[in-house]
Amino acid sequence: AGALTHLAFNPNNLMLATSGDWLRLWNTSATILHRELVGHTARVNVIAFSPDGRYLVTAGDDHTLRIWNTAAPILVNGNDFSRTLEAELPADIDFLSFSPDGSRLAGGSRRSSTVYVWDSRNGLPLLTLNGPVGGLTSLHFSPDSSLLAVSGIGFRRTSNPLDSYRRSNAAYVWKVNSGKLVASLGAPGSSASLIQFSQDGHTMLCDCLGDSKVLALWRVSASEQDSPNPLQVLPPIQPDDPAGVSDVLFSPGGKLLAVALADGQIEIWGTENQNLLYNLIGHRGLVNAMAFRPDGKMLLSGGEDGILAFWSLP
Repeated sequence: AGALTHLAFNPNNLMLATSGDWLRLWNTSATILHRELVGHTARVNVIAFSPDGRYLVTAGDDHTLRIWNTAAPILVNGNDFSRTLEAELPADIDFLSFSPDGSRLAGGSRRSSTVYVWDSRNGLPLLTLNGPVGGLTSLHFSPDSSLLAVSGIGFRRTSNPLDSYRRSNAAYVWKVNSGKLVASLGAPGSSASLIQFSQDGHTMLCDCLGDSKVLALWRVSASEQDSPNPLQVLPPIQPDDPAGVSDVLFSPGGKLLAVALADGQIEIWGTENQNLLYNLIGHRGLVNAMAFRPDGKMLLSGGEDGILAFWSLP
């Protein structure tokens, strides 16, 4: 009932969380509803499991950020972590990401350039970073937890008649420990709708190349992360409708890239040779969210048509 906006797998068991008008936990081995999570008083914007799978963090239009115990899915009582996060938020949180080592939680808003990083063990703020001036569109940690990358809108209207727009780059990459900026992508005033790391941490994708109608790829290695130019350009991927890309997702092994298009199609690309492998047709309308099963052999997709589709991959 209602559109699906986000999907997230619990990394330690066959549990799936879905959000939208309803916040639900599913048992994927039996494809049945496990539990309805009641607590938010408005639409849930974003969900994220902790890396150990013990907790689910959710943020919604009710200006609250909640943390749930997945073993006994009730709101964690008297949790200072949740209250600390709520006190620090001037805007709704639309993006949440745990660092893979579980030590940090990052969040940001579509309506703000501010990126927040908290200590996930006690909820204390660690970093406040300045992202694209027009607000965020995507936020992710690198798999080794050393980098944080965001994409967004690189322009914002101001009240200054001499310069009616404030401009910034479309995407930024920082060192998590220090907050040092290691890369800014896209020309000033440009925009990007997504940024993503492969799960092996060797590849980063961003659609920040303006009118080139491609998904740009960069190679990232540990030896390059502290260098002045940490990203090496790779051949790009060119989907059938670059302007209509609604979501992208690397497979767990990093060899596949799922690209969801606005017309409901999902393209599966090979990242080693940038070749189109499969075209998945089934959704009627925009695909909002995708998730690979941890073994990489199944792709789940949810969209405006209310369908949760399971795709078997070779």
